Amino acid sequence: MFSCALFRGQMKPEFMKMNPEIFVIFHRNMTVFPGIWEKDNPLFFQRVETVDFHSSEILRTLRHQSTSMGLFQSSKRVKKDKNPEIAPKIQAFNWPSFAEGENGTLHGQINRVDGYDFMHVVLKGDLKIKTPKGCHIVFQTKEGEVNCKSDSRDIESFYSDALQQGLTQFDFLLDKPLKNQLKKGVSSIRLTFKKNTYSFDISDPNRFRFLMK
Repeated sequence: MFSCALFRGQMKPEFMKMNPEIFVIFHRNMTVFPGIWEKDNPLFFQRVETVDFHSSEILRTLRHQSTSMGLFQSSKRVKKDKNPEIAPKIQAFNWPSFAEGENGTLHGQINRVDGYDFMHVVLKGDLKIKTPKGCHIVFQTKEGEVNCKSDSRDIESFYSDALQQGLTQFDFLLDKPLKNQLKKGVSSIRLTFKKNTYSFDISDPNRFRFLMK
């Protein structure tokens, strides 16, 4: 179970002012229950009502704020990274994102190799992936689903146990037929590693279209 401060107002970014008497409980399935915190009994939470958060960005902001304020609580001990350079490299990663989901954000750039275009994708988030079978990618377009597989077979996250966050990278061939299909518009992307599937909604259509040029 996670606990962190909830922001006053209508739970929108523009209303993020701290109310020290209201807290949120994050369960493992990311269901959010706001409750009243009793000052004289800081371990007591009184559930008020269920609130649906439709933006994963708000969830990440709440967790980030609670961690920075020392309010983040977890039943697991925070691990240290064996390599101290891992966390700074993850924190320094600042490519613009084009999609977001509950597990993180997607970032990309186009690389040309021997006359072929490859899209290099970076998934920044809480996933720790290790697979020799690559990634199956499904793009949801206006005309239906478009499937492809990553050109990368061995995929392993560059992961920080201290941050509980990592970078997962892979490439896929962006040939002309695939590019023409994706240019028509993509609303969401599903990534499958082994048997686990993760969904991401396109958050910056202009950025995605720019990559398809």
